[in-house]
Amino acid sequence: MEKWNAIYAKSYNFVYLRAKAILSREEDIQQLMKEVYVKAVAEDTDETNPYEWLGKQVYTLGCSKFRKKKVREAELIELDEQMYVAQESVDREVTKAVICEVLENLPDMYQATLYAFYYDHMTMKEISSVMGYSVGAIINRLNYVHKYLDKALSNYQEENGVAVQFSVEIVCEALRDWSASNQLTEATAQNIYASICRELGRPAESSEMEVGVAGGNCRVCFVEDDDVSAVCEELEKYCVKKSINKNKTVLLVGVLILVLLAIAGAFVLGKSRGKDGVEDEKPPIEQEEDNNVDVETDAVEEVTPEENVPQEDASALDAQYILPKSGTEKLTRADLESLTKDQLRLARNEIYARHGMIFGVEDLDHYFATKSWYKPTIAFADFDNKVEMSIVEEQNIMLILQVEKEK
Repeated sequence: MEKWNAIYAKSYNFVYLRAKAILSREEDIQQLMKEVYVKAVAEDTDETNPYEWLGKQVYTLGCSKFRKKKVREAELIELDEQMYVAQESVDREVTKAVICEVLENLPDMYQATLYAFYYDHMTMKEISSVMGYSVGAIINRLNYVHKYLDKALSNYQEENGVAVQFSVEIVCEALRDWSASNQLTEATAQNIYASICRELGRPAESSEMEVGVAGGNCRVCFVEDDDVSAVCEELEKYCVKKSINKNKTVLLVGVLILVLLAIAGAFVLGKSRGKDGVEDEKPPIEQEEDNNVDVETDAVEEVTPEENVPQEDASALDAQYILPKSGTEKLTRADLESLTKDQLRLARNEIYARHGMIFGVEDLDHYFATKSWYKPTIAFADFDNKVEMSIVEEQNIMLILQVEKEK
């Protein structure tokens, strides 16, 4: 027990930071910390390299609380070649501040994946192993975060006129800043330590807590603080650079233009031959008339809506939703203030219903069955395995649930 007292004094912020990246509520974070240290004492783990063991245990135990198994293809991570290292024109401090602010608003599992990859320098496979998700889910989650950060920075630059831009280098720096600004106080660390001792049925020994970093600057996978090459190398394995895609697109367009020019040239040449006295072959008159009829019929069919069914007006469709944009746009508390608790419950489940969830709850199934847009295709038990919610959807669900509980 004595050796773990000393290890706790050095590592409590190391464990706290990773627990905070996974969970939102402070009481849940502290409970997870207790579980990790109790397991460490119970298993009498070798203390020669405790940080790697502790870090992986935090991710494993924390993610198991709301693990969703995913077996799906991974989209390639899309990054411009310039998005690895920050350009000189970029305001690094402002960029880091924006990223840290966005980090606080990310859904828990997205934040944990970002932290494990960019701060702990874990590989995709290592993250997959400790979190219990497929590699594809980890890659897709990083894709979401990249796009979310890139959009937030673009919006900030447009609104404030400050040069900011996503880059791997600055994300790593921002997470170091975020870690330095999120530390447990010595008093809180002492309280958690005492709670661990009570759970173990052992008296708390006097142990001086290391104030400040307390292991917070350590990594699950050791690298130098300013070394981002390991992160870049791992991204390269799963990355397609947009500039390469653009080059391919230019090449394809060029080939297409050449083909069209060749066809046009042949057409002009044929016309020229006709003018020189060589008559073009023409179909019989009867066939020409038949062709005209067919063309007219096709033209009518092309402009007529399928089966003559009028398309539903967009505003009428929106009227079927409580929150029409909750699947694509981030909600605010102001959007929810006028809704009752029952309406909030329906609005929250409306986000799942868009993906075709079959709830198995009578009132919900009956309610959504009255909506023309609802296509019940996925059983509740299978939903997590088949659907990956977007960051916006996850955030909106969390906000609605929070306001719902307050009411």
